Amino acid sequence: MSDSAQVRPAEASDSAELVLFSDAASRRFISWLWGEMANAGQSSLELGRQILETDTTSVNHLAHWDVVERGGRLIGGMNSFVSPPTSTPDNPTIASVLKPLNELKDLAEGSWYISVVAVHPEGRGQGIGTTLLDLAEQKAAAAGCSLVTLMAGSFNVDALRLYERHGYTEWDRRPFVPFYGSDPEGSWILLVKELD
Repeated sequence: MSDSAQVRPAEASDSAELVLFSDAASRRFISWLWGEMANAGQSSLELGRQILETDTTSVNHLAHWDVVERGGRLIGGMNSFVSPPTSTPDNPTIASVLKPLNELKDLAEGSWYISVVAVHPEGRGQGIGTTLLDLAEQKAAAAGCSLVTLMAGSFNVDALRLYERHGYTEWDRRPFVPFYGSDPEGSWILLVKELD
């Protein structure tokens, strides 16, 4: 990572950018999910920003975020936390899409879970993803977690290569349930790294 880039905890003023990182890392899944939760006429991204800023019970809250800043601009971000028990929403459309993800997250309960790692295109290939993954391992160790886990789609080949280079291996997978605007098919893959 370049010397001019700095890693820091996220702040409320970062929330709009965190929404973009969330959406990029989830390949539009999170904006679709927020869209299903939004009131009529409400922007899914605005709802996401509101959740990030105000919902302290959400794993998406900015307290669970770290960002990489260079020249006054955010170029990368990571959302990570101790993986809690999953819950199933009342909305049957959301529930069907979340079912395979929640089954995998149930396996990861109690691990340090990386929900989002994202780097803007202009920051890629500069070690920023590595810096964020290393930070996740440090946070996991500080929290007493011996496992770091994350999820990726089988169709996200670049992300899978990055994770495998950093010692993550496949733990399990489930069939992907498409949603409006999603990748057409594939699997969700739960990856794991055991800390020494």
